[in-house]
Amino acid sequence: MNVDISGIDKQDIRIAVVMSGGVSLAIWISGVTLELHHVAQPAKRTPEYRQILDKLLNANARIDVIAGTSAGGLNGTFLALGLAAPRDLGQMRDLWKEHGDLRRLLRHPLAKNPPSLLQGDDYFIKKVEDALATIYHATEPAKEPPSPVELILTGTLWEGRLSTFTDDMGANIVEQDYDATFRFTNDDGSAAVNGNLDHESVIGQLAKAARCTSSFPGAFEPHWVEVAPADDMPDGRWPSSAGRANFSCSQFVVDGGVLLNKPLRPALEAIYRQPAERQVRRVLAYVCPTPSEPSSGAAGDRSSQEQVPNAREVVLDVFTRLRSTESVSRELEEIRCRSEQTGSRRRARDQLAGAMTERAADLAEAAWDGYREVRVDYAARTIADLIFAGQTTTEQRWSKRELVEAIRRDEQSLSFVPRSASMREELHLPTAEWGWGPTAVQRLGNMGLDVMKRAVWLAPLSTSDSRVREEVVAGLQALHDRILTGVYEDRRALDGYWSAAARGNVPGISAIPRRSGPATGPARNQAELDGWLAGVIPLWKTVTGPSSEVPIAQRLHEHALALARQLRASADAIESVCRDPNRRVDPHGHETARLTSLYRYLLAEDPDDEEILNRLLRLDVVQLAFGGATGEVEQQVELVQVSSRNPGHLTGLQAHHFGAFYRPSWRMNDWMHGRLDGASHIVRILLSPERIRQLGTSPAEMLDVIREIAVPEVGDRDHELLALEWENARGDCLRELTDAADPGKPLPKMLAACTDRIARRVHTRILREDLPGLADAIRKETGTPPADSRTWLSAYETKTQGDRVLPTAELWSCWHDAERIGDQRIHNEVGDDTLAQTATHTAAVASSVLGTRSRSKIVGTLFRVFRGYTLIVWAMVLALTAKGNFAKRAMDITIAAGGTLLATVVLLPSVPLGLILAGIVLILAGATSAALCAPDHGARRVGLRLLAGTVIAVLAVGLYSWATWHRPGAQDWEPFAKFGVAILLIGLGLFVARTGPRR
Repeated sequence: MNVDISGIDKQDIRIAVVMSGGVSLAIWISGVTLELHHVAQPAKRTPEYRQILDKLLNANARIDVIAGTSAGGLNGTFLALGLAAPRDLGQMRDLWKEHGDLRRLLRHPLAKNPPSLLQGDDYFIKKVEDALATIYHATEPAKEPPSPVELILTGTLWEGRLSTFTDDMGANIVEQDYDATFRFTNDDGSAAVNGNLDHESVIGQLAKAARCTSSFPGAFEPHWVEVAPADDMPDGRWPSSAGRANFSCSQFVVDGGVLLNKPLRPALEAIYRQPAERQVRRVLAYVCPTPSEPSSGAAGDRSSQEQVPNAREVVLDVFTRLRSTESVSRELEEIRCRSEQTGSRRRARDQLAGAMTERAADLAEAAWDGYREVRVDYAARTIADLIFAGQTTTEQRWSKRELVEAIRRDEQSLSFVPRSASMREELHLPTAEWGWGPTAVQRLGNMGLDVMKRAVWLAPLSTSDSRVREEVVAGLQALHDRILTGVYEDRRALDGYWSAAARGNVPGISAIPRRSGPATGPARNQAELDGWLAGVIPLWKTVTGPSSEVPIAQRLHEHALALARQLRASADAIESVCRDPNRRVDPHGHETARLTSLYRYLLAEDPDDEEILNRLLRLDVVQLAFGGATGEVEQQVELVQVSSRNPGHLTGLQAHHFGAFYRPSWRMNDWMHGRLDGASHIVRILLSPERIRQLGTSPAEMLDVIREIAVPEVGDRDHELLALEWENARGDCLRELTDAADPGKPLPKMLAACTDRIARRVHTRILREDLPGLADAIRKETGTPPADSRTWLSAYETKTQGDRVLPTAELWSCWHDAERIGDQRIHNEVGDDTLAQTATHTAAVASSVLGTRSRSKIVGTLFRVFRGYTLIVWAMVLALTAKGNFAKRAMDITIAAGGTLLATVVLLPSVPLGLILAGIVLILAGATSAALCAPDHGARRVGLRLLAGTVIAVLAVGLYSWATWHRPGAQDWEPFAKFGVAILLIGLGLFVARTGPRR
C-alpha cells in the first residue's frame, strides 16, 4: 500500500463518550462500554480494531472524555478506570449476571423503616466498589504511558448550591441550582489525590460517584457526599468523598437523570478544553439505547381527553420514558455552530493573510486600539471566571459580572496586555519588556498548528516522494512536543493560580473578601475587592510552571520565538506542499490556495525568526480586533449516535426500564446485544471515507486489506462461512471504496457494506465468548425457566455435547434462536414462581416504605395494616414455591375450607357469625402453617406472629361459641361482635407489620 506507516504520521481519532441513563438498560450500555474499551486498547482483545487502525487507516484511537448519567454514569466509572491503565473490563458481564438480580437488590421485607425499595448503601455500592477494586488491582504491564482521560458524572443535589450574578441595575441575584457534577482525571498536572484515576483511593470515590448518579428516585435512597474544606484543587473544584465536586457543602445527592439524563453539555465543555495537536479527528459518541422511545402501550391507547393518565403512570413515565426523550437538538446545533465557527475562523485567517501580504504593518496599526480593547475584555472575562469558581463561600459571593467590571477598572495592572500606544512601538521593545501575555502565545501556537495541520493534510502520501511529507509531519510533531506542550502546561498553572488566589491558597495573599451589601443593590465594599485584585493581578508574574522554576512570564518570549523558529524550519516543506498537493483531498484547489496565502504572508522571502514572530503577532492583532477573542480550541466535532439496532429484543425496556433485572438470562441477552451493537457502531465510526480518500490507496488494495480483516486465515474455524459471505458482498464493498477514493465524486457518509463485513467477524468472536455465558445463566435461574429458554438450552447443550466447538453456521443459528429470549416479557410470566416471589417481595417492601414516609397517622396506620397482610402473602408464596409438599397441602386444605365458609357467608347473608370466625381461623391456620414452613427465616418469624394471631382467633371463636350456647340473648350483640372481628383483623395486620429482622 502507498501509505507512510511511520510512527508519527498517524491520524489521531479522539472519541468522547456520552452515556445516558436507563435503569436496567445499564446492562446493554455495559456491553457497548466493553467494546469502546477494546477500541481504545485493541492490541490483545480485539485484533480487528487494531488491524483497521494500523493496516487500513494508519491511525490511533483513544477515548479522552467520558460523561455519564445514571446507568451511563455507572458504566462510565468502569470505562475510565479501565483506560487510566491497561485493565480488563470483561468481568463486568459476570457482575451484572450474578449481582444484578432484582431480588438481591430489594430490601428484606422485614427491614424496619426502609428509605427505599432497593439496597443502595447496603448492597449496590459494595458490589460496585468490589468490582472496581478487582479491576484496579488487575493492572497489566504497560508498554507506554496511558493516555489522558477525563470522567464527568452528573447528579442532583438535595439541598442545592448557590449561583450569584448581577443584573443591569447592580442588584445581586442569588439562585439555587441543583445540578451536581463529579470530575475524575489522570492528567491534571498536579499531585492531588482526590479524583485522581491513578491513585488507589479513587476506587471508593468512583463507587460513591456511581452510587450518586444512579440513585433512581424511590428505588434507591439518596447518597450522602462529604465535602472537605477547600484545598488547592487544580480545577477549581472541591474535594469530596465522591471525587472533585462542583459544590462546596456536604449533602445528599440523587440520580443525575432527574435534571440531565443526556449529559452532552459537560462532554462538550470538556472537549473544547482539550488541545488539538496533530491530525485530530474528533468524534462524540452518544450512547443511548433507545433515543426515540415510543410511549407506553397504556399511553398510546388513549384516544380522548377523558382517558387521563393516572398518578402511577405519570410518576413512573416522568422518571423513565419521558426523561429518555429529553431533546439533544440544542447540543447538536451547538456542535454544528462551533464547527462552522472554527471553519470560519480558519478561513478568515488565510483571507486576512492574503490581504496583509503587501500591507501588514498598516492594517495591524489601524487595528491596534481595537485589539487592546478585545484583549482587556477577554482577560477580564477569563480571570473573572477562574476567580469566581475559586470562591469558597456559598453566600456573599461576588458575581462574575462584578469581578469582570472590577478587573476592567484596574486595566493598567494587566501587564499581560500590551500597553504601548502603537504596535510599531510594542514590537521594538526589548525582550525583557515583552508583554504580549500567555493567551497571545497560546493563540500564536494555534496559528502554527493550523498551518502545519493544513500542510500535513495536503502533503502527498506517495512513497515515490515521501521526503516532503516526512518533513511536515516531523515539523508538526516537534511543534507540539517541544513547544506547545510547555505552553499548555504553563497555561494550566496560571489558571490554577487565579482559582487558588480566591481561596487564599497563594502565599502572601488572603482569600477574596466576602461581598457585603443589600441583596437588591450594589455591593458596599467594591473598594475592598479592587484592593484585593490590585495585590493579586501583578503577582501572576511570579507563577512557575511544572517543568521549570523560571517564572512563566519570563519564558513567554522564548516560547513564541521557538514557535517561529520551527515554522521557519518547515518553510521549504510547506512550500513544496503548496506546489504539489494531494489533489485527491483537494480536487478543486481551495485548501491549497488557503495554505499558499498563509505561507506567502508568514514565510515567504526567507524571514528570520523575529520577523516571523512579528508577522504572527500582526495577524493575531488584525484577526482579534475584527473577529473577537475566544478560548475555544479549533477543532470540529462529529456527533455519532450509538443505539440499539434491535430494541425489540432488549428486555431492559419493559417494566419502566427495570425489566432486565428480572432474570439472569435477560441480563446476558441485553449484554450480548450491547456488545454486538457497539461493535457495529465502532467499525462504522472508524471507517472514515474522508481518511480513505486522503490516503490515496487504490480501491483494489483497500479491498484486499478489508478482506484480510473481515475473513480469518485458512484453517481458522470461522474461515469457510465468512469467506463465502465475503464473496457475496465483495462487489458492494468494491463499489463503496471506488466512490470513496474518487475525488470527482461526493464523499459518501459511510461504508455500509465494508462495515457489515468487518463487524460480522467481530460479532462471531463475541458470540463465541458469550453464548456459553447465556447458557450458564439459564441453567442457574431460580425456579423453572420459560419454555423458550429451556428449549434453546436443550438444543445448545446437544450441539456442544462433549466440548464440541460449534461450526460458524451453527453458532449463528444458535444466536438467532436465542432471539426468543429477548422477546420474553414479564406479563407472560404470570403463574411463574419467580414472578410470584418477586411481586410479593416488592409489595411487602413498598408498603413498608410508604408507611414509613407517611406523615399522617391514619394513613400510616392503614399502610402498616396493609404491610402486615403483604408480609403474610409473601410468606405464603415462599412456602408455596418451596420444594417441600407439607406446607402446600396443609395450606391447600385449610384455606380451601376457610374460603368455602367465607364464600357461603357472601351467598347467604344470614349465616351465623361463628361460621365467619371459623373461616377466618382456617385461613389463618393455613397461612400460619405455610409461613412456618417457608425457607426464609424472616418468613418464619412472620409465621410465629401469625400463630399468635391464630391462637387469639381460636380463643375468640371459643368465647363466641360459649356465649351463644349459654346465653340465648347473645345474638343481639352480633353487630358489635362483627365490629370486633374487624378490629381484630386490623390489629393482626399491625401486629404482623411489626415483625422485624433477626438481631
